[in-house]
Amino acid sequence: MQRRSVTRYKSGKALLKALSDNPALAEFVPRLPVGGLKRLVEEVGLADAGELIVYATSNQLFELIDEAVWQVTAPGAPESFTEEAFCAWMATLLDVGDEFAVRHFVGLDDDLVLLAMMRLLFVADLSARVLDPSDDEAFELLDSTALNKELYGNFEVTPRSDQHWDTVQRLLAALHTLEPAFLEVALRRCCLPETMLRYRAEHSVAGDAQGAHQLRRTAAGYLASEIAGDFLRSARESDMSQLLEADAYDLDTAYYFSRARRHALESSLAGTDAPKRLGQASPDSNSSGDENSSRDENSSKDENLSSDEYAGTDEHSPSSGFSPAGEDDMAALQTIVTDLEMAAMAGAVPLLGGASDTDDAGAGRLRRALGELADAQPAALQQRMAELAYLSNVLMTGVWLEDQRLNHSEAVAAVTAVCSLGLERAPQIDLAHEPGLVGVFRVGWHILQTVPDRVIDALEVWLSDPQVAASLGLRNWIVEDLRGALSGGEFIADVAGQAYEEVHNVLKMFGLILQQPAVDHLCLLVDHLPTTVAVADAHRLAQRRRFIQSAREIEQIEAFVANLDRWRRAPGGD
Repeated sequence: MQRRSVTRYKSGKALLKALSDNPALAEFVPRLPVGGLKRLVEEVGLADAGELIVYATSNQLFELIDEAVWQVTAPGAPESFTEEAFCAWMATLLDVGDEFAVRHFVGLDDDLVLLAMMRLLFVADLSARVLDPSDDEAFELLDSTALNKELYGNFEVTPRSDQHWDTVQRLLAALHTLEPAFLEVALRRCCLPETMLRYRAEHSVAGDAQGAHQLRRTAAGYLASEIAGDFLRSARESDMSQLLEADAYDLDTAYYFSRARRHALESSLAGTDAPKRLGQASPDSNSSGDENSSRDENSSKDENLSSDEYAGTDEHSPSSGFSPAGEDDMAALQTIVTDLEMAAMAGAVPLLGGASDTDDAGAGRLRRALGELADAQPAALQQRMAELAYLSNVLMTGVWLEDQRLNHSEAVAAVTAVCSLGLERAPQIDLAHEPGLVGVFRVGWHILQTVPDRVIDALEVWLSDPQVAASLGLRNWIVEDLRGALSGGEFIADVAGQAYEEVHNVLKMFGLILQQPAVDHLCLLVDHLPTTVAVADAHRLAQRRRFIQSAREIEQIEAFVANLDRWRRAPGGD
């Protein structure tokens, strides 16, 4: 069977040219699932994505922005609003055009808009406030010497930070020109009654915005951090026999895809998830402005920010004068998106093009199996790609890599490596059917999570060798201290509880007798997501981190720990 050829693009600009040169792009983008559009935006780069998002529907952009501006700051922690991501998206919308930016800004969730404005701006209602020199807050807001200050009707606005002021100022000016009533209502909501403290109102809005975001994400099938942790813990603690015999998704995964399918069906029938919005309209409205889009001046006094009067339009939607796209053009665009998904896996770990056809390791099997699905069962491949996205989300929300959240590329790399490890152990799993990549991932994760214990056991064996203590001479007390630390109840509890920051503090004590690269390697191996480095020769460790994807690598790790003598510091050396 002829192998599928994955198209490569040298840069985001080359990809963007391939997309923009296709006459079907205007009709293709509104039909594209949000995940596929997100992949295109990431590959092109948000700053250059205007030529793509100009054709996106209001709901597509809302979901993209809603996902981008909420980020997890720690495993298991709730997502928090990020001003930098919000302003980056606003800058891109404004680059497309003021009308485009305003139309989609007023279509965002009510609380999200208010939270963004409260985080970015100080707002004072001059008509409702009599300045008192003893009022520190009034002095801060209305100081006549402020360098950055704008007046919109009765509202004086100053930035909380100058970092994003250019973008925010452009957005406010566009709103003031195109949606003055909307802006007035929003600014009034940012001003607090005299009897309230500012931080209380902001805290309340932040809680409402975060809660609404979590409800939307859950309805769409996304995972909360605690659910991701449960999935990973289940794979780690389940018996291997159960993982090998599984012929269906685990309960967490089945629930996820069930919710995702229901969300897709409800969205296709209703056309919208109907979030609470400043300007609610039909998500794919194609009407250009007419007499119905005029604003009632009295509406500026209405504090209900969810009023339908702020409805926007999608003037770039497919029915706005574009000719129907040819099937070949649409297929070419779909091929680009599919190839990007395949290339993401191939680029993260050499699975689809890096291993030889005779390679019997898990990586080779996974590469061949996915290649065969691409040719023979594209529907099955599509589900495997959905599983890849799901598993990547699990790792991004459920684990740390060196005390930081994994980015998308790292998560894809980690997932494919874990799946390679699992498929090598369980080649009988058929990737054409459920549980697919989820099944081999759970097997691989179970194996990978044994690495920290294997390393610690090997360390204890190495320290028990009398020659290690003898080689230290008068410093042989170090060996007893290290053995005591490894066997101590607190250390054992930290390992069992995956409190790896404390575990690393103990491992760093090995720096008393081992060279620093070896100590660093030990910390990589004993972590939430164990990783390794290439052993270049007998006396040097390559510093480039690699995800573990084969049993052979685990054997090399055990050999590394068993032969730590080669990494011992010279007497009196650094």
